[in-house]
Amino acid sequence: MARKQPRDEFRKYKKSGHPAYIFEKVGDEFRFLGITHSKIDKGTTNIELEKNPDPEDNGTAYIKTKSEQDKQNRFGEAKKKWKFHPNDKKKVAKIIKSNKKRSAPSKSRK
Repeated sequence: MARKQPRDEFRKYKKSGHPAYIFEKVGDEFRFLGITHSKIDKGTTNIELEKNPDPEDNGTAYIKTKSEQDKQNRFGEAKKKWKFHPNDKKKVAKIIKSNKKRSAPSKSRK
């Protein structure tokens, strides 16, 4: 099994065009949470962030509650100035913890 390496970065997810918060690298794949402006996505209510992690965007941002996993080459370069508000870090940590409990094998699409 591939070794898990913690990460803490934002990148654009090429498949959706949305930013993603990458919290772990597993082999040649990233585990991530999607970030969006939409309150509801695919029937699931997203969690509102206090402050948008993108310093150039004042719009309301939401983070998805289910983690995803995909190949590294499906992501753009790391966003350097992006960061979570301290209160949002707690929300994100809670989501990651709940996702690790029910973590499933990779569902990466070819």
